[in-house]
Amino acid sequence: MKLVGGTMANLTSRQLQAEVLCRDLQRLGGWCLSPMPLRDDSRLRFQVLDGDHEELLEMLTNAGWSPILIQHGLRFTPQGAKPSIIYEIDIEHERPAVVDDRKIPRSELSEKSMNAELEAFRRLKLS
Repeated sequence: MKLVGGTMANLTSRQLQAEVLCRDLQRLGGWCLSPMPLRDDSRLRFQVLDGDHEELLEMLTNAGWSPILIQHGLRFTPQGAKPSIIYEIDIEHERPAVVDDRKIPRSELSEKSMNAELEAFRRLKLS
């Protein structure tokens, strides 16, 4: 849950999915760089050391995720600076329900104007 205006709000399913994925990445040797709970307009960003990225990417791909390479850089560890790679995963957003409220108003006035238009075309055709 996140704090909104002094009260707790429920997390969306996208935010819950991001938190679970973040914990899995940390368990597999990566670091989650995105603040949690994940905002609706951002992607999940994570960092992995250069030597460990291949098997982590393979696991993510097998699980149905599509990591996007962002940049190469350094990760500072107790053993010193090590080369690392930053990736992003775009977690699918919830799609709002589309309400079909398109209705053509039918009134006598519109029918009369349609009939007048049809009569005008008939007169043109007869002339």
